[in-house]
Amino acid sequence: PGIPPPETLWPKIERDIERGTAVRVIWQSAAFWRGFSAVAAAVAASLLVLLIQSQPPAPPAIPSSVAVLSDPDSKPSFLVRADYKTHAVTVEPLREHHKPETVDYELWAVPKTKGTPPVSLGVITVEKKQSIALTEKQFETVKHAIAMAVSLEPLGGSPTGAPTGEVRFQGTVVAARD
Repeated sequence: PGIPPPETLWPKIERDIERGTAVRVIWQSAAFWRGFSAVAAAVAASLLVLLIQSQPPAPPAIPSSVAVLSDPDSKPSFLVRADYKTHAVTVEPLREHHKPETVDYELWAVPKTKGTPPVSLGVITVEKKQSIALTEKQFETVKHAIAMAVSLEPLGGSPTGAPTGEVRFQGTVVAARD
């Protein structure tokens, strides 16, 4: 046989139905989703700003230059790289060289300004890669050089401060990036 429900049950069922409808109405409301989207977009934008601000700025690129010095037959012989950050040049032999024992190879920077004499960067070795620290005058000349050259000089380098022997290798200076 059927048992009638208590009188308090029907009002409770009606309240639960109304509450469920209200919840369903909120989830299906365009206004709710617009507000939710606006808050989510604001949070995402804030996180993006924090992420960008937490990244250290990229260091500025420090320019450098290179020159491939070739012999009279256009065979690449030395790679010269000027590093503007360290104020040094690196000279790397690209092939085997047979230099007379009575002379040295001296590296020169040729300025862009016509009539300005080349500036010695020092005596170089032909056996291995080497780095040469530059004085301020040498560095300024290298920064504005149009070419690099290697001449044959007496042992120890040019006695006059200018090339005295035959120029054996030369090449144009070009800008490079690290």
